[in-house]
Amino acid sequence: MRRQRTTVIGIALALAPLVAGCGTGTQAAGRPAPAPLPDGLHQVATSAMVGRWTPSGSTPSGGPAFLQLAANGAWQSSDGCNTTTGRWTIDQDSRVQVTAGPSTEIGCANVDIGGWWARTARVGTDGADLVLLDRAGVVLATLSRTPDRMLMTHGPAAPR
Repeated sequence: MRRQRTTVIGIALALAPLVAGCGTGTQAAGRPAPAPLPDGLHQVATSAMVGRWTPSGSTPSGGPAFLQLAANGAWQSSDGCNTTTGRWTIDQDSRVQVTAGPSTEIGCANVDIGGWWARTARVGTDGADLVLLDRAGVVLATLSRTPDRMLMTHGPAAPR
């Protein structure tokens, strides 16, 4: 009995540093926080992001590329040929967490709007456009709001 107790205590002590490293912070272990917003960009509220966005200054060959953000945390995008869906959240510092779900994979030479969104770590606005930035603060894309055409009514199921 004493040997079992010693083994259990030894295992618990060996795991303690690993468990202590599992904090409740917003950043994943080993991943630095995204770079701050560049000068000229401002934080964006969730309500201001909801709607339909298209890449500024591009005309895809297969059809209209878009990113549709819903208030319930669902998103859908199309590059003109392929559709991708997923979930998104944003915090008070304009840090975004995006999960991508299923996607079609039709070969076409269009803008990778779903890929841009999936790699986005922070968003900002210049007053009119939505600017997607990666973890290093590099601009992935600039999107312009377009008239809403509701494409999804409920979005993907929320994780339980």
